Amino acid sequence: MSGYRLRLNGGPPGALPVLVTRLATDAGLSTAQGYRLRLAADELVTNAREHGYRGRDGLIEVSGGLRADAAWLRIEDCAPPFDPSAHPLGEPPYAGTGALTGRLGGCGLLLARRSVDALTWEYADGRNRTTLCVRRRRGVGRG
Repeated sequence: MSGYRLRLNGGPPGALPVLVTRLATDAGLSTAQGYRLRLAADELVTNAREHGYRGRDGLIEVSGGLRADAAWLRIEDCAPPFDPSAHPLGEPPYAGTGALTGRLGGCGLLLARRSVDALTWEYADGRNRTTLCVRRRRGVGRG
């Protein structure tokens, strides 16, 4: 890992929380904002591994940066094209009733999409590129 960039080639994604925490700290994100960014990143990396690569090893690159108004994090993989911003969301399995309801699946996408201020996707050069943005608080943080 260097700066806000790392490569995940199989194995546990232990470096991902470190990168996201550093980015969130440098951006001056609140603890809740940093948690939400880390949750979204973890869900998307897990989806790429489990569904995109179907549990096999595959390259996942994560990079991030700071803009005046937001911290951004980009997750790239070479799995088949998949747009997490367009896929139907699952219902939370225990929504409202206390009993198991709704169709299962898609909860990771639900968490990822609702945890950040913006989620965009493109497929270019044989890669899925999903970018997450969380707005920065004014007058806080570096960069």
